[in-house]
Amino acid sequence: MYRRMREMWATSAMQIVVVGDEWYQGTDAVATDEEIHAHIKKSLKTVWHAAYMVAEKIAADIINGE
Repeated sequence: MYRRMREMWATSAMQIVVVGDEWYQGTDAVATDEEIHAHIKKSLKTVWHAAYMVAEKIAADIINGE
């Protein structure tokens, strides 16, 4: 998936929205399968915060009668 996303962003169709080279880590820093795997393990974040905020907003709306 990581490599496929890089390939997708490198296509000519995507160049109208790309501004410069890869910014986060870069292809030189994370290129081999081992480097990609280590990078994903180190930097992966779940989306629990966004889900929590939605639940909190819904609860606040119910309490406030909105």
